[in-house]
Amino acid sequence: MGGGGWGGVLLRHLGAGWWGSDTDLESGEHHLSHVGACVVMLMVLVYEGRGEDDRLVLGAGEGLTTEAQGTQGEEEGEFEI
Repeated sequence: MGGGGWGGVLLRHLGAGWWGSDTDLESGEHHLSHVGACVVMLMVLVYEGRGEDDRLVLGAGEGLTTEAQGTQGEEEGEFEI
């Protein structure tokens, strides 16, 4: 599953928890457990490059795209979009 899929699952469980549901009916696990797992999966995708990074990102004045349009700055972790 790509980043967009994990993001969708994360938002579904976060929303369910926010609106008062504790337990996911499909798994029997707490919704916040699913949120945590989704965050970890997204971190693996982003930091280790595993899977397809199909998250939507905001391009420089070009609306939503599926490719990051930025350049890495001089210092590690500094990005310019």
